[in-house]
Amino acid sequence: MEKEKNKLGIEKKKLENFAVVELMGRTTLVGLVTESDISGSQLLRLDVIDGEGKPTHTKYIGVGSIYALTIVDEAAALAVAGRNSSRPTWAWGLPQPASRQLEPGDESAIEVDNDFDDEEEEEYPW
Repeated sequence: MEKEKNKLGIEKKKLENFAVVELMGRTTLVGLVTESDISGSQLLRLDVIDGEGKPTHTKYIGVGSIYALTIVDEAAALAVAGRNSSRPTWAWGLPQPASRQLEPGDESAIEVDNDFDDEEEEEYPW
């Protein structure tokens, strides 16, 4: 790990660790995190891994969207990555839709009111 000094002259370690990154919107990513500076903005670079430790993609994350950052060792990162689902987060809590298709000839569930004249017309004064 590289060390550099901040403005006060205090030595600061460069971030380069495996981590579990929890983002706003209930997204959890696992991988190797490092600091990155793109266009003058500090971003967190996350090399996302799968359950076998192979990098799948790189994601740059703004620090304002991070809910939690947990530094872990490589074995813990692999364990979490193996359980981490690639399904969209909005699909986790949705129940399976019930079938709404009717069988041919089954009209018992259909209530159709085509009679628009069941109310007497009201006389308006204008």
